[in-house]
Amino acid sequence: MSGKVLIVSPVPALRALFRVRLEADYFRVEVSDGFEDIFQKVESANPDVIVLSPETGARTCRQLCRALKLTPGSAGIPVLMVLPANDPPVPEAFSAGADDIVLRSGSDAMLTARLRHLVRVRHMMDGLRLRGEAAQVLKGASVHARRSAYSDDQPVIRLLPGTQFDGAEWSRQLSVGGYRTVTSGLDDLAGIDWSGTRACIIGHDPESGCDGLLALSEMRHNSETRGIPVIMVLRGETPVLAASVLELGASDFCEARMQSGELVGRVRAQLRNHRQAEVLRRVLAEGVHLSLVDPLTNLHNRRFAETELERMCRAAEAERRPAATMMLDLDHFKHVNDSYGHAGGDEVLRCVARRLREQMVDGDLVARLGGEEFCFVRPGVDAVGARRLAEAIRSAVERTPVLLPCGRRVDVTVSIGVAMIPAGTRPRVEHLLSRADRALYASKAAGRNCISFHQAAA
Repeated sequence: MSGKVLIVSPVPALRALFRVRLEADYFRVEVSDGFEDIFQKVESANPDVIVLSPETGARTCRQLCRALKLTPGSAGIPVLMVLPANDPPVPEAFSAGADDIVLRSGSDAMLTARLRHLVRVRHMMDGLRLRGEAAQVLKGASVHARRSAYSDDQPVIRLLPGTQFDGAEWSRQLSVGGYRTVTSGLDDLAGIDWSGTRACIIGHDPESGCDGLLALSEMRHNSETRGIPVIMVLRGETPVLAASVLELGASDFCEARMQSGELVGRVRAQLRNHRQAEVLRRVLAEGVHLSLVDPLTNLHNRRFAETELERMCRAAEAERRPAATMMLDLDHFKHVNDSYGHAGGDEVLRCVARRLREQMVDGDLVARLGGEEFCFVRPGVDAVGARRLAEAIRSAVERTPVLLPCGRRVDVTVSIGVAMIPAGTRPRVEHLLSRADRALYASKAAGRNCISFHQAAA
C-alpha cells in the first residue's frame, strides 16, 4: 500500500533525493523545509505520513514532532523520524511522539516497508475515527473526551525470545523503562495465560531455527491474542524479512542489534497507538449500540427490530417452527401526558418497558417502535402459546399502577394485536407488522385493554 508522504528537510538536495526514492516506490510526495511552512503543508496536502530528516537538527526534529502531535490537524498523522547513524537519540525521538524511526544509513527497502506500514496504520485509525465521530453524533459527545479502558501503570510485556540470553537482555532493557515482563517459550503458546498482557515481543532467527513468524501467525489467528501489539526482533536479512513480518500482522519490528533505548521506545509507541485505537473502537461500539437502542426505555428501537425480525422470519422458514409477533399500544397515553406532563409519560413508558423485559425469555425480541407503541416477538410458539403470553403481558401491565415522580399513582393498560408467523413460511417484515397493527386496531375498537389476533391466524 502506497500513500502520500510529506518530507520535512531544510536541504533541497535531500528533499529531491527522498522524492526520487519514494516516487520510485509509488508514493506521492510533498516537501516542506521545516517550521516555516510545515503546518500549511499538512493542511493542504493531508499526508498519510510525515518524515522528519536528521538534517533538520535533532532538537528541531523533536520540537517539530511535539508540535505536530499537539496540533489537532496533524495529531493523527504518523511521524517517522530519520536519525543520524552515529549516536542516534532514539529514546528522545520516541518520547517526542515519533511513531517510528529509521537510521539515515538504513536501506531503501527498510524505509519503504516502514512507510507502507505507517500508511496502513493511518488508514485504519482514520477509519475508526470517522466511524466513531459519526456514531458520537447520535449522543452529542466528543471523541476526544473518551479515555482508555485500561491503564498503562506498569503493563505486562510478554517476551517470546529465541534464546535465554535474548530474553534476559530484553527484560533488562524494559525494566529500565518501567515495564514488567513475563518470558515464555516460542513452543508454549497454547499454555500461556494472556490476561493482562499489553504487548508481545517475539524473536525470529532462521539460522538458529527460531521461527518467530509461526508464533506471530498463530497469535493473529487466535481471537484472544489478535489485538495485542506484537514487535518482532529480527536476525538475518532484516530488509527482506521486514515486509513479510508486517504483512503477517506484526505491529512493528527491529533488528536484534538494536540501538540503545530502541526496544523501550517501540513498546511505548505501540502501547500509545493501541490505547488510541481501543478508545476509538469503544466509542464506535457505544455509538452503534446507541443507534440501535431507545435511550428512554433501553429497549431496542425500530431500526434494530426490523432487522432482527427479518432474521427471525428466515429462521421460522428454515427451522419450520412458528413465531408470534405482537404490537402493543398503551391505552389513553395522551391523557397521561396531558395530566402529568412529559415526565409522567416518560416514567410510564419506562415502567411498561421493565414489565415487558420481565416477560422475556432467551430468543425474544422486545422493542419500542416509537411513541407509546412496542413490539414483542417470541419464536417457537403456536397461537395458543401466543395468546397465553399476550395475556401475561396485558395482566402484568394492568395489575400494578405506575408511581409517577409527582407521587401520584396512575393505572395503565395496554392493547395488543397478534400476527402469527406459520412454521415453514417467511413473510415480509412490513406485511407482518401491518397484520399485527391491524389486529391492534381491532383491540382498540373492542374497548382497549384486550388482545386480538389477525384474522388469518385466528
